[in-house]
Amino acid sequence: MGKALKEGTQKAKGKYVIWTMGDLSDNPKTYKKIIKKLDSGLDLVFGSRYMKSGSSGNLGFVKATLTRLGVLILAKILWNQSSRYYQRLSRL
Repeated sequence: MGKALKEGTQKAKGKYVIWTMGDLSDNPKTYKKIIKKLDSGLDLVFGSRYMKSGSSGNLGFVKATLTRLGVLILAKILWNQSSRYYQRLSRL
């Protein structure tokens, strides 16, 4: 968590804190859904464009496509690294 998020969360005075992207790519219309979930008794609510019912929010087509491509590439790299790590562990 970055310094700005830490300090902002510590200084927040409201009932809830909702972290959003600085480029306004998150859709503020989803905040009501998040608050409703919290009011129902949940302690924490996550939203992601990569979840099954997620959307690209206010991202344009190019930015949304590049973001998804970057995530797929990163997932492939991390998966390969973790697979090699677990293979080494299994030989011990």
